[in-house]
Amino acid sequence: MKIRRWAGVAAAGLILALVPVVPADANVPAQAGPAARAAVTQVNITNRYPHQVQAFVGYDSSDCANWMVRGWFVIDSGDTTHVANTSGSSVLFWAESNGDDAVWDGSALTVNIPNERFGTCDTYLQQALPGTRRLGMRMRTFSAGTPTYTIILTP
Repeated sequence: MKIRRWAGVAAAGLILALVPVVPADANVPAQAGPAARAAVTQVNITNRYPHQVQAFVGYDSSDCANWMVRGWFVIDSGDTTHVANTSGSSVLFWAESNGDDAVWDGSALTVNIPNERFGTCDTYLQQALPGTRRLGMRMRTFSAGTPTYTIILTP
């Protein structure tokens, strides 16, 4: 039996929406079926920018029809952070510097991202709600089953 937690988005005491939440730091257990047998790629982000950055990612997940989207990951300059495991062959990401106006964005998928840590399917991020920002994600592809794929943020 799958247990889901729900988070409410509220304004002025009114609940505007309920969305299922997967904790941003959760390790989702393997599912039965073809996705469980596929090789998994560990996705990392390396920050080679001179300032701390914050980022979120989207990746193929058996828990979602399309993309699981998770954030925020705060990554110090020079550090590498593990952000996802996927059996897919692509990853989406968006990042911004906490020290200046640098942004790594794109147009592969645009979602409404909450300002707090989150983890949910992209279908729940299509509606603009109070406390969200509409941001476009960049896509990177790799060979499915690659043991590790690292997104490198550079100046």
